[in-house]
Amino acid sequence: MAWRPGLRCCHVALLGVLGCAFVGIRTHRGGAPKVRRAAVLPIGPFCPFASPQFINLCTDPAERRELEATVGDMNCLAETEPDGAALAELGARLRKADGPWRGRLLRMRHANDFQTKELYEFLEAHLETFGVRIFDVERFAAWQADTLQAMSRGRPPPPTPPKSQHLLGLLDSFRFGQAQQLTADFALATEGAAPVVEDERSALQADHIALIGLGQAYGSFDAAGKLIFLDKMADIAERWKVYLERLRLMGEAAPFPEAQGLLSRLGLEPAEANGLVGEAHARLRGKAGQSEA
Repeated sequence: MAWRPGLRCCHVALLGVLGCAFVGIRTHRGGAPKVRRAAVLPIGPFCPFASPQFINLCTDPAERRELEATVGDMNCLAETEPDGAALAELGARLRKADGPWRGRLLRMRHANDFQTKELYEFLEAHLETFGVRIFDVERFAAWQADTLQAMSRGRPPPPTPPKSQHLLGLLDSFRFGQAQQLTADFALATEGAAPVVEDERSALQADHIALIGLGQAYGSFDAAGKLIFLDKMADIAERWKVYLERLRLMGEAAPFPEAQGLLSRLGLEPAEANGLVGEAHARLRGKAGQSEA
């Protein structure tokens, strides 16, 4: 089915970090000033056009319920005196309940699809701003299960990983993250605009969607092909930057309203988000170069 303005694309499991400042003032047609955020480029997790092969971290409802119940039972341990068998059973449940999202991470790591790889590298770059990596979150999840099973045998728990308090919050985000649905409302954004502006947007949208389709086979490209693809994506990003700046000068809002909520949930300013997407692409360039060596 062809993409059309307003189509919702389920895209990315979020890290539950809050806080993002507002910047800039916009004047509506009615003349009333309205606080607005600077635009984020519709690239990476902020892209409303999703690849059919895209993989994210979102758990399905049944998996989520099992995780919530298991983690809830673990959090109640301080109020009870479970025996060894109960601790062993809880440790096994926790390890099993963590399996689906950890399995998705593994699939993301080895996916062919560009958007999936892009999201993985974005998550890695974002976590590194907190001094941790995806591996640390996975290791902390395993440590929780290992601790329960050690306690069940009357053994000392394994050493607590560094930054455990911080990792606990991040782990909850990996376990319970939900998809953010993104839309693009170009009809409102370009209302009253000259036809050339709509033509520019239409061509850019078509080129972007076509590149996302091509990116489904990104993992099978040789090193040169991957670098060419990344160059084309950089060109798409630059064209969006020019287009969104044109809308700003026209006094129009960016056509990606949900992206602002995603920024807030990630605790990022638009420039920081764009920088992390750029870092994700730089990582992919580096890996392409390594595969050539």
